[in-house]
Amino acid sequence: MTEFLTWAILALRPDWQPEACEREFAAEASLVRCTAARDEGAAWAAELAGYITTEAERQDLDPLLMIAVAYRESRFKTGDVCRTEVPADRIVSRTTLADGVEELTITYRADPTRTSTLEVTVLSEQPD
Repeated sequence: MTEFLTWAILALRPDWQPEACEREFAAEASLVRCTAARDEGAAWAAELAGYITTEAERQDLDPLLMIAVAYRESRFKTGDVCRTEVPADRIVSRTTLADGVEELTITYRADPTRTSTLEVTVLSEQPD
């Protein structure tokens, strides 16, 4: 499943696909930058697909739906997957657990004119 999800992410980010840098460049430095960005993005896609696979199974959600939401929210921005900001109006419930960790239920509605929503429960640590 992880490999399939990696390719789904790569389909949404052509700049991370294997053939992304197979074209003429005006300077060698441009090719080096393209290759580095492609390789970093492809590695992030594989890592993100692993996270999504694990969470989809744990929460019994469709992993492709999770990819669609992640793409809409962040365009798969590389970086620390654990640090994000959530608008207060999306938080449905909060439960404080041990050591400053909270369990948050977040609602997601892509189109405000529609009534369907998706709720996902995540663990959150408060920043220092």
